[in-house]
Amino acid sequence: MQKLKAQGKYYSKEAIELGLEGDPMVLMVLDEAGNVTAARIEESSGHPILDRDALNAVKSLRYLPADAPREVVLPLRFRLTN
Repeated sequence: MQKLKAQGKYYSKEAIELGLEGDPMVLMVLDEAGNVTAARIEESSGHPILDRDALNAVKSLRYLPADAPREVVLPLRFRLTN
C-alpha cells in the first residue's frame, strides 16, 4: 500500500516546531462523485496533532476516482526529512 507523504501544506507549523513525525492511517468514506464525506483515524500516529493534520489532509482531497472503493484506509507519512 502506498503512503501519502505529508507536504508542508498538510504538516502544521505546530507539529513541525515540536519535531513530530508519525504514520497515521485514516479511514475515508467517498461518495459517488469521489468526494470525501467522512474520515476518522484508523490507527494513530501517536501524536494527536499529527492525527488532526492527517484528518485535515484527507478531508481536503477532492475529485478522487469515482470508481474507487467507497471506504479506503489511507496511510500517511509525516517526516521532517526525506
